[in-house]
Amino acid sequence: MHKENPIHLFSWLHRLLALIFITSGFSGNIFCQRESYPVNELYFQQYSINQGLSHSSVNSIIQDQYGFLWIGTFDGLNRFDGMKFSVFKKDPADSSTIINDRILTLYEDDGEILWIGTEEGISILDLKTLQFKSFSLPSLLQSSKLEVRKIVNIHNNEIWILTGSNGLLRVSVKGKLPEGIDLFVSHLPGSPSLYDVLRLPGDQFVFSTSSGLFSYHPGENIFKQILPGLINNARTIKKAGESYFLGTNNGLFELSYNNERTFQMKRVLFNNAIITSIEIDENEDLWIATNGSGLIFGERKQDAYKFTNYKHDPYRDNTISADRLTCIYEDHFGNIWS
Repeated sequence: MHKENPIHLFSWLHRLLALIFITSGFSGNIFCQRESYPVNELYFQQYSINQGLSHSSVNSIIQDQYGFLWIGTFDGLNRFDGMKFSVFKKDPADSSTIINDRILTLYEDDGEILWIGTEEGISILDLKTLQFKSFSLPSLLQSSKLEVRKIVNIHNNEIWILTGSNGLLRVSVKGKLPEGIDLFVSHLPGSPSLYDVLRLPGDQFVFSTSSGLFSYHPGENIFKQILPGLINNARTIKKAGESYFLGTNNGLFELSYNNERTFQMKRVLFNNAIITSIEIDENEDLWIATNGSGLIFGERKQDAYKFTNYKHDPYRDNTISADRLTCIYEDHFGNIWS
């Protein structure tokens, strides 16, 4: 019998946290009062397609300025108001609907616009009117398919779009979308998939890609590989304190960045884990999603981290239902969703 991939809500002794887990397992809801349990244990309340989620595979989560949670799945866009899900899907007969149902990333800009990156282009959603507009930009790219992996705002009206095979798209937004767009395309050697980007001191950036880690200076428009031979398939990079944490298919790498603007390897953690997403919470604790190794929580202890790995236990209630996680996100209230 097919098991649903549920959404979980869990609580922590010191904070109340909400998590969406995209693993396969049992459905249903579990909620526990945080005062009732010992420290260092997590307890899960679950939501699944039985509660209205459009698909069990969740790729991106974001909370908008109105408090709604938006969830991008492989079968539509979901809006969660804390009680129920509203689902938005593509209608082939209606060009005013979302461009594609296989959603990979979400981003909200300052103009109350939700940018939706899919396997076949971008839709933008006016959060006040809930009206969609879509564009694929095929005439300016090397291929007719625009797979959008991440959308970020760099400064002013410049949006960077990280793609699966079309490199970095630097979009200057002027006036009405999508007509008011100037596009500049930057390509990396070998055309790898771009997954994540982080700003460094001195107007430099670092990209995690399917071919490793690359630095980038917008003025020079040149990508340079970092630690070649040591880092492959880098999925995400985040900064906590003075350390940079890189999630890869071969574990979690802790890097340092020195005054000479170079990275150095400090250590490799969980080298058998496939890291899919990292979130740094308000306490600079690490929440790490993995593909097959469950949830890893890193509690910051001064300049070091104490790690705890949470996995599915078929003999216990209130554990995650399986160990495959794809994304993780902290909302405006300090809740963690994955």
